[in-house]
Amino acid sequence: MTIRSTLALSLTAAVWLAGAPACTYNDGDSGDGDTGDTGDGDTGDGDTGDGDTGDGNNNGDADPTSGVWGYAEYAPNRNDCNLDETYGNGGGGFGLENHGDGTFTVIPNDGTDPFVCILDGSSFDCPDRATESEEIDSDYDATLIGHAVAEGMFDTDELGSGTQTATIACQGSDCGLAETALGIDFPCTLEVDFVIEYIGGN
Repeated sequence: MTIRSTLALSLTAAVWLAGAPACTYNDGDSGDGDTGDTGDGDTGDGDTGDGDTGDGNNNGDADPTSGVWGYAEYAPNRNDCNLDETYGNGGGGFGLENHGDGTFTVIPNDGTDPFVCILDGSSFDCPDRATESEEIDSDYDATLIGHAVAEGMFDTDELGSGTQTATIACQGSDCGLAETALGIDFPCTLEVDFVIEYIGGN
């Protein structure tokens, strides 16, 4: 049975959250390779209150700056999917396009489509980060369906943090076989926290 090797390919949702290639915002010269360097753990420390963060959102609506943003994440804080613990601590860049109407679009370059996020004050919610489905094996009636969401908060218009959550379900009469072979109870969940920071470009 080839479920285990196929699962590694099928759990695309896990890759959305961790270890994905750097994302690029193709606008002018902003999409250079430096976007992957910004995602270190320093973005989440107490330095965010310095003098250049006067556009803080403590008492108002967030207005995130359009352009290239850096992304850094930490080890998963939930991993029901029996995935390798090396998932997490990924980083890269992505494009953000603020529409000025309480929504913004994130433009990744990791094989997934752009997705829309909704602002509510300084908080944001991305209810459809990505959705994928794939058969585990053509010889078995079992299809994995992964759905990822993201939510968080902007500390300033150029700095934020949040959580991405991927839920992976199985549909089909052979899902019980998959659970036994993999040691996973579907649906399973992978969750990672992240920090984001504006880099540049408009």
